[in-house]
Amino acid sequence: MYSQDRNQLRMQYYRIWEKYQNGQVLEPLEKLLLDIMLMHPEYHQVIEALGLEQQSDADIEEQHNPFLHMGLHIALIEQIQTNRPDGIASVYSKLLNRHQDEHMVQHLMIDCLAEALWQGQHNPAGPDEVQYLECLEKLS
Repeated sequence: MYSQDRNQLRMQYYRIWEKYQNGQVLEPLEKLLLDIMLMHPEYHQVIEALGLEQQSDADIEEQHNPFLHMGLHIALIEQIQTNRPDGIASVYSKLLNRHQDEHMVQHLMIDCLAEALWQGQHNPAGPDEVQYLECLEKLS
């Protein structure tokens, strides 16, 4: 799952999707990715096309990048599971209690994550965790 090669990463989504379609057992990380893919039926056709090699980067970038979006879900879930930055698990729990919709809550939080990453690209010190948590806490 961890590679710098964009095509290898994208094919990992396809392989997991194919294993799911064939009823094969998934590893925990594969299960996490599958859960994210299942939350996004609008991406299923894009994922399936990877196996057919019918999809160009231009086709993918035409809308927004589904692989970037699903990657942000993964990053957020890993942050929540490890409570890093400190306090993110509590924010997630509060938002989930209020909204009762895991997918919607993740999307709210992903907006803050994406902003923090964007800001971090322009800051030599990288993303600002304090600012990121402040954005998250405003949601709750």
